[in-house]
Amino acid sequence: MEICRRIRMALETRRDDARVADVRIGLCYTGIRLEDDRTGVAFTSFDIREEGGPRLDGLHPLAGRDATDLLRFLGASSSVERAVGLAAANALGNRPGVSSEEVDFLEALEVPSGASIGMVGFFGPVLPKLHKMGASVTVFEKNLSRYPLALPEKEAANRLPDCEIALITAASIVNGSVDRLLRAAESCREVVLLGVSTPLVAAAFSGTPVTRLSGVVVTEPQRILNIISEGGGRHLFKGGTRKVNISVRDGL
Repeated sequence: MEICRRIRMALETRRDDARVADVRIGLCYTGIRLEDDRTGVAFTSFDIREEGGPRLDGLHPLAGRDATDLLRFLGASSSVERAVGLAAANALGNRPGVSSEEVDFLEALEVPSGASIGMVGFFGPVLPKLHKMGASVTVFEKNLSRYPLALPEKEAANRLPDCEIALITAASIVNGSVDRLLRAAESCREVVLLGVSTPLVAAAFSGTPVTRLSGVVVTEPQRILNIISEGGGRHLFKGGTRKVNISVRDGL
């Protein structure tokens, strides 16, 4: 997977010697806290088709290991392992000095009235804001029960080339569809990777169609890890994270 390889290379180049203090693999999200309290979160995707069911093999125990050791999971065949790899990447990417904007990513985008937008993954709070801007939004979603007007996610590859702006869930890194989606979005004016799973590592996306990363920085690690352990969703993260946006074009 090209994007996973890029993320791993970008972070390994930094030679960050942080170690893992805590790992939580919850029903909805996976969280990893480093010894310096930097914490990363990633969507947990359970693929019931995996032989023997979803599991994490090798490298046990994870706590105490060099955090970069966990990056190898980014290229794993298991969706649970990829979630651990991405959470580790997000913890390593959550470092002081990152130049970012603490605003809603829509404030940084130019969304003209009538703009054609493809949203891969249903982001409920974002949709009414886009409609208010006069945008024409097509939602692509794996779980159609989340938004009855959505099209199946597999149709995104055919529809995104006709969109001016693509909003792509970072959970696509975990479920293995990110490379296919980014190829489809090559002609889009703006491509935003968004959600709490978004790795804030601009260098990994330089030269790709991605123009902006919209993710979160965990500000209350223990609280977020407890929510993850109890199977909580992202709506419970409010107050324990802050939204940040990074422009890939700035080369940060």
